Amino acid sequence: MKFSVFKVVKDEPNYVGSCLYPLLMRIDDILVLDTGCSDGSVEMLCDRYGISPLHGTLDAGCCYTICELGGRLSAHVRDPWMLRLDADECLDENDIGFLQSRSDDPSVAG
Repeated sequence: MKFSVFKVVKDEPNYVGSCLYPLLMRIDDILVLDTGCSDGSVEMLCDRYGISPLHGTLDAGCCYTICELGGRLSAHVRDPWMLRLDADECLDENDIGFLQSRSDDPSVAG
């Protein structure tokens, strides 16, 4: 299954790199949404991984939900499936392999 991954980050450089690394090996389309980093995370993503994050702000009026921003990000994905992960959420090789193996299963729907 081809799927895009998008991660939401804000001042989490300790998590972002270690959680991105397994994805970079197996996923073609990785999007990062910066919700206000001020600690060098954006620069690290650009310099180390070649990822230029999209930028957005979480709205207090919407209880800081990611739904509205996720909707905007969906216009940027290249694959039929999109998986959203927070900055500190990681997938290991087994997780990624399992998700990719579901591509030919007609019972998979979302």
